[in-house]
Amino acid sequence: MKPLGGLPCVHKHYFKRDADGFYYDDPWTPELRLSTKFAKQVELTRSKGRVILTTDDVNESKGRGEGFFKRTGYVAVYSVSDFVINDEGMRFRFGSPIRPR
Repeated sequence: MKPLGGLPCVHKHYFKRDADGFYYDDPWTPELRLSTKFAKQVELTRSKGRVILTTDDVNESKGRGEGFFKRTGYVAVYSVSDFVINDEGMRFRFGSPIRPR
């Protein structure tokens, strides 16, 4: 299934909260950061300024990459801000939900 409007999906597994609200902190590994999938995720997140938060089952035996997450549902579409990519991974802040599900 293609995401709504070509928006990137992000995993609730990395959805966190602090005193300033909700944020995303995904520690993409160096190997994954070299992938085409990661480049597309970054480009879509930057260009669209919105993401779809998903629920997933996690298979820790797989390690990161194909098969680690199995999508189980969609939570909502969120606007994002303060987008950062560096050696620690991908991070951003969530705005208010745009399309709650």
